[in-house]
Formats: sequence, structure tokens, C-alpha cells
Amino acid sequence: MMNNKKGIKIITLYGNKVGGTEKAASDLRNVLSTKYRCNIEYLFDNVTKNNINKIDQCLMFFKILFKLQYEDVCITTDYATYCLLIIASLFKKKFKHIIMWEHVPKDRNGKFWLFLEHAFSLSSKADTIITLSELEYSKWNNPSAKKILIINNAISTNGNELYKSRINNKEGLVYVGRVTKDKGVERLIDAFLEFFPDNINLKIVGDGDELERLKYRYKNKENVIFLGQRDNIAQILSQSKVFVSGSYYECFPISILEAMSLSLPIVSFDQSGGTESVLSKAGCGFIVSTGQEFFEKINLMLKDDNYLSLGERGYNFVSKNYNPEKYSESWIKVLDGL
Repeated sequence: MMNNKKGIKIITLYGNKVGGTEKAASDLRNVLSTKYRCNIEYLFDNVTKNNINKIDQCLMFFKILFKLQYEDVCITTDYATYCLLIIASLFKKKFKHIIMWEHVPKDRNGKFWLFLEHAFSLSSKADTIITLSELEYSKWNNPSAKKILIINNAISTNGNELYKSRINNKEGLVYVGRVTKDKGVERLIDAFLEFFPDNINLKIVGDGDELERLKYRYKNKENVIFLGQRDNIAQILSQSKVFVSGSYYECFPISILEAMSLSLPIVSFDQSGGTESVLSKAGCGFIVSTGQEFFEKINLMLKDDNYLSLGERGYNFVSKNYNPEKYSESWIKVLDGL
């Protein structure tokens, strides 16, 4: 029997890297699969990517893109892949419609890709551009864009009861995310060790190419605990008092929003705008620029259990603005309109 469902293909870079983009792609596939034929195409794994140069990466991209089966809609998760898909489409059309779904701040894309955008306005060839924040919307919005929207990624608040059940058994700080240079884990740990005594712990949850080096560097620091990649993230967050991040930039800080969904207040070094735009609206945390500020804001949160009221604000903000039902409705409206 012929399947008449609209075919959707989500293209993302890595098949074995756990990060915000990969999680968002997986969540979107789960949502869309209830109505469409939807699958994810991973261009290559992270290990392969780290062992080849940029030119070979592009050639590998093209080879994979040319092999893709025709589908009604393609959704790309980064601008570089989108550009290569547009170029490949000039030779062999693979998709009826293309949606550009951006997960990296526009100005953080590589210089070559930004040159292509400036010279040829490739983003104007997308049927729809989906951004994750008002800030990124303003960067991509231009007269040549066919359609540009903001669709917030969905964040579940189901784990909040777990947090409340352990309200009197919380301790220390926690970071959840990739352990890579752009996530600023090293500067986060250095700020923590400079100002906090040994009786407060910092848990680092996640994997990445910086993990082994950092574990070795801080091997004698008993209050810095590397947990690696874990499945029980909600449980770990529920046992902590404050979520901290040393990230240099974020487009849509999923790990921070997930911490907010569990009523954790936030202290972050990210000043690129992504995290700040969330925290300024939610009123549940602080952006800092120095270790001294980091120390002062966390002490403020811990004093007289201020972290409880700040965390509640974050939970309420996520519940209102990142509702999974709204997310599903927004995407279906876009796809049905193509």
C-alpha cells in the first residue's frame, strides 16, 4: 500500500555526538513522526570529522547529499550544511522544499559560509528560516528572506516533581553539556576553584574532546567531579542547587532551559546574547564576566535559600514559553503550509 504521508528529512552533522542540536533534531523527529514520514540523516560521526581536513569534509558532504533519496521537505540544522545542500541542488534536485533551522548564532558561522551569505544571499532560497530567539531572528531577517519565524524548542517540565521531592537534600553546583572548548568548561572550573572552599562540589556531566585533558588537569581536585555522559540527567540536576555554565556562546541554551524546568537558578559566563535573552526574561539567574562576579552571584543565591524563589521563576517561564504542544502545533503549521 502506498504511503501518502509527506516525507521529511532532518539533516544534522553528527551521529555520535550528544549535544543540544542533536537532541533538538531527535525531539523534532519524534514530534513530526506522528503525522509525517520523518527521519534524520547524519552526515558523519564526530570521530571521522576530527580526523579529516575541511576540504575533505566538504567533499564527504557532497557525496552523502547526492546519495540522499528524494523527499518533500528537508530541514537543515546548521548553515554550512544548508549552503552545501543548496549548491548540490543545482546539479540534482533532492527536495521539493528546504527549511533552514538555525542552531548556531549567525555571527559564529565560519567566515567562508558568511562570505557566501553576503555574496549570494543563499538564505533567501530557503522556503522558511526557523530561528530560536528574537536575537537570531533580527540577524537573519532581511528583505530577500521568503519567510522567517521564531519557534522555541520544546522543554518538558515533567521532572519538576522529582526536584521538589528532594528540596532538602541538595548540594553544590552542576554543569551539564558538551565538554569542549567553546563550552568554556575549563574557565568555569578555574573560577570555581579560585573562590570556593573544598566543602562545595562542582559536578561536570557530559562528554567531549576536552574531557580527558580536563580530568587529568584537575585529578587532584576532589571537589570537581567528572561524571561523564549520563542518562539520568534529571536525577543529577534534582540533587543540585545551582546550574552553572562557562560557555562562550549559545544560540538556544537547551541545557540551561532543562535546568530551569527543574527549578534550578542559573549563573552563566555566556555573553553572546542567547543565554542572556532567556535569563533577562525569566528573572532566574545571572550573566557574569569574572570569577569574582561568579562567586558573588552564587553566594547571593545560596544565602537564605534564595535559589528556591529564583528557581521557581525559571520553572514558570519554561512552562509558559516552551510548551511541547505549542512546539508541535507551530511546526505542523509550517509544514502543512508548504
